[in-house]
Amino acid sequence: MPRVFISYSGRDARWVNELTDLLRVAFRLAAVDFFAFRVSGAEIPPGNFIAEAVREAISSAEVFIVVLSRTSVRSPYVLSEVGARWGTGKPILPVLTRGTTAEALPSPLAEMKALICSISDLHELIRIVGNQLDEEPQPAASYQAHLERLVKTKYQLILSLLVATSVLLTLFFAVVLNPPRNSPKKRPEPLPPIESTAPAPVLRVIRIGGADAQKKDLEVPPAGPVEGTLEGLSTKKYSVIALVTSGKYELSEGRIDVSPGKWTLPALSFRMPGSLGETLADVAITTVPVGPSQRITVKVPAPKLTIESICGMPPEKARWSRGHPFEARGTASGILARERVWISIHEVGERGEQKDRCFYVQPSDGSWKLSEPWNDLKPRGEHSIHVGLTGNPHADHVCPQDQREFREFHLQKEGKEASR
Repeated sequence: MPRVFISYSGRDARWVNELTDLLRVAFRLAAVDFFAFRVSGAEIPPGNFIAEAVREAISSAEVFIVVLSRTSVRSPYVLSEVGARWGTGKPILPVLTRGTTAEALPSPLAEMKALICSISDLHELIRIVGNQLDEEPQPAASYQAHLERLVKTKYQLILSLLVATSVLLTLFFAVVLNPPRNSPKKRPEPLPPIESTAPAPVLRVIRIGGADAQKKDLEVPPAGPVEGTLEGLSTKKYSVIALVTSGKYELSEGRIDVSPGKWTLPALSFRMPGSLGETLADVAITTVPVGPSQRITVKVPAPKLTIESICGMPPEKARWSRGHPFEARGTASGILARERVWISIHEVGERGEQKDRCFYVQPSDGSWKLSEPWNDLKPRGEHSIHVGLTGNPHADHVCPQDQREFREFHLQKEGKEASR
């Protein structure tokens, strides 16, 4: 059975072919690992019933990607495939094609948080697909060209083609109109080199995330601006670019046009979203055109999560009784704006039946709260509460499988002592 199902409109087939090539290279997948109409190698084999093959592929695929464009959002086939996947309770990965914005999506697709067609979001797509396939992607350099082709618009591609064509025509006419003559010409004497007195540009990084960039063992918050100066420019058209990486993962990037003097890049992320440990990240700053560059290693402390109370009592002594809402409170510090606290309730009934409930809470002013009016918890069941952190702001109804557990508490009910 295919491992990746791609739902899309036929008018987006060329873009989907590029997306399929990206995933093939990133994870060394074969054509049989994909299910997508009109994509070479990923069609339904002859002799199969189309409706049954589509239904089985939607249900069994480890990854389900829906390509959203102005055409696909009006396609009844795409909407029915998304609805069928939604009914299975399995994750859905919405991706916007280049030139498509979230404002163009009709309801209910507008309620789905989609990845846009950008380098950073496509790296996030690779990370999420790797987690769902339980496979590590290849080095980013091996599929960087596929990323750039996906992001480029058709006008940029046409412009690149026109530039290449003009260069070839210029060379052709130069040879035709000025053919080489048989009589040798005297080679002119080379001009003496002109010594330039202009100083080379000087790039300085002053602060990262508000901390002094010159300090050793630099410790920064999970996100913040990068500030510095650039002097001695030979042209006014310079840009400062910053790329933050941790190991083989790209965390964030920023770019700003500068003039001589101070510059400030907007807030960048220095920590891996969803990580509960300390992060070491490399901040590489360079200039365009090619000029000076710097690379600084920063340390981001682990985020701090606490559970203050469960059902109004200390976590170790928490009790719950039928008819009362379940409530949990705590604090969260050192987290990114896109991160959310997740709370998972694992229930084991008297006969061994199991059920998981997962909820996501956006912290506010350093604290979080979950309140649910549960009436279907079994009074004699065993319940454990897991609290953690997720960096996927699109998660909904599905517990993140790749997040580490932060802490576990057993909930006492109706006078029954909890086992620790």
